[in-house]
Amino acid sequence: MKILKTRKNIEKQFICFFLFLSSGIYSQNMVTGKIVSQTNKTVSNASVQIKLNKDEQTIAFGQSNNEGVFNLNINKKGNYHLRITALGFKTSIKEINITSSLLDLKNIILEESSIELKEIFIEKESSGMTEVGDTLHYRIEKFMNGTEENLKDILNKLPGLNVDNQGKIKVHGKTVDRLLIDDQEFFTDQHKKATDNINAEMVKNIAIIKNYTDFKKIKKNEESGITAINVSIKEQYKNRVTGNLLAGVGENKFNLHATLFNFGKKIFISLISDSNTTGELSITVNDYQTFVNKKNDLNAGEVTFSRNEDLPRFLTLGNNVKNRDSYFTGLNLKYFSSQKVQVNAFSLFNTSTQIEEQLIKEEFYTSTSSFLNRETRKDSEKSFFNTTAIDATYKSNEKSIVNYSSSVSSFKKNNLLFLSNTNSSNESENHAVDFNFSHSLEYTTSLKNNKNIKIRAAQDISNKLNDLQITANQPFLNLNFPSGTYQINQNTQSIKKTISLNASYDFNIHKLPFTLLTELTQKKDQFDSFETNFSSFNNSEYI
Repeated sequence: MKILKTRKNIEKQFICFFLFLSSGIYSQNMVTGKIVSQTNKTVSNASVQIKLNKDEQTIAFGQSNNEGVFNLNINKKGNYHLRITALGFKTSIKEINITSSLLDLKNIILEESSIELKEIFIEKESSGMTEVGDTLHYRIEKFMNGTEENLKDILNKLPGLNVDNQGKIKVHGKTVDRLLIDDQEFFTDQHKKATDNINAEMVKNIAIIKNYTDFKKIKKNEESGITAINVSIKEQYKNRVTGNLLAGVGENKFNLHATLFNFGKKIFISLISDSNTTGELSITVNDYQTFVNKKNDLNAGEVTFSRNEDLPRFLTLGNNVKNRDSYFTGLNLKYFSSQKVQVNAFSLFNTSTQIEEQLIKEEFYTSTSSFLNRETRKDSEKSFFNTTAIDATYKSNEKSIVNYSSSVSSFKKNNLLFLSNTNSSNESENHAVDFNFSHSLEYTTSLKNNKNIKIRAAQDISNKLNDLQITANQPFLNLNFPSGTYQINQNTQSIKKTISLNASYDFNIHKLPFTLLTELTQKKDQFDSFETNFSSFNNSEYI
């Protein structure tokens, strides 16, 4: 008994030891501080690194926010070197000693650089990063270990970069505004298509560009505030067709995924195709809303609300279906024949067929009897979605730009819903079509003293059709049906047309920006609703 007791005490000691050890291993220690100038002004976007010593690899990396504050997490306590670099300031290196879970360095004062340079060049070879002006270059081989399969895997290993669940690329938690391939805007808002399908072997290097200027925008003296990420492709993958093919087959299931890329001297092409019966989706709710609700610069601040029932049903259910077949094809094209002309275009097609089934069995008891209720729900839907867009820009010189953009999207669905319980049953059939078309022509010119004139003409057309038929085996909705057939047939149509012409004039007075804006807009809204058996439901409105 004494030996057993001693063994139990030893086991308890070991358990306590490992619990203590594990808590130390997984604890996080935060280093925080505020970066200011000698005049006590906050310094934002300063690069902050924590290193084991001056020359070893960086173990934590970040940037100061708009208030000059930074927060970095370190796994282990100990002595480190803190390195801070910012444009217009001398590099600051100081030793820090982390002894607790929070080390607040308070205000860190940077000394302004007394030497004026046309371009600040900061070399950080040992850390795998090089900063030139507003561009931070990554030498990705410093962070890769050979297990990376695609661009997403690489980005998730670079300090300050990550890809979220929606496939959006983020820099220090903020979604990047532009995705570039070899300095060319490509894939537009389709980050996920790029991060999932560009093979890791194709990527040479990656860079973050602050204050990026779009080709179709006139470069101004002030900072643009646009962040871009540039992915450089290796030479052996340029001017040739490359791609991958992935296929899988199982019992009554298959998956086929194919990608083709051609990064040429004057044209980029990508073709992505995905077909499966496994229930996986190639397009998300965010993708759908982005393509359908495209905004221009003048209405970018508007908020678009979407009801859940207005969205394609296959996007809102996740994998809560009996079966689903999906077929997706996406084509992207970029043409840049010269420094004066650029054309971006893409077209996406998605077809989905799915079946939902629910069976509910309820049994109710009283003191003298019981009642059994069975409810059955079967919902089948076939849908087709297409969106096509083109954006063409002609830049005659650095101060004059003409841009034409056009987009068209179409969504069609056929839905059949059957509901039944112990006492009744009904069936509803719904056919819906949602069509949207918009295009615009814009001219921008820059005058002296940072003055700009912009003239834009645009047209938007939206047409929504919905046919609904409900059939039941008994009256419903407290309606008096004219015959023994309990049926409702409702047809609705909503048409919206907008034509606009606007002009803006940007100028500065004592370094303060001002804008004069004038706009002419004509809108026409039409809504019609007709019911076959009940004329009281009919309605027509024109605005």
